[in-house]
Amino acid sequence: MEAANPLSEQALLNLVQSAAPRLFAAVRTCGDSDVAIVAWGLAHDDGHTDVTTADGSARLSLSAPERALPLTGSTRLVWLRTT
Repeated sequence: MEAANPLSEQALLNLVQSAAPRLFAAVRTCGDSDVAIVAWGLAHDDGHTDVTTADGSARLSLSAPERALPLTGSTRLVWLRTT
């Protein structure tokens, strides 16, 4: 049975996109061509950040995305587009 007043698909998509945490990869670079994804992270609006190492061996709960850099041996964060 369908809801009496459902949100349109576009309205629902807009709501989800505006509330979604931002996804990033923590990467390690060595030279021009040697790049490795070390971890994946989700940054929430309040700054809280969840990070999982690429091999799944560790999960971290951090106060800011940048804190993942020294803890994972990464050299930079690469943010994925949300739209």
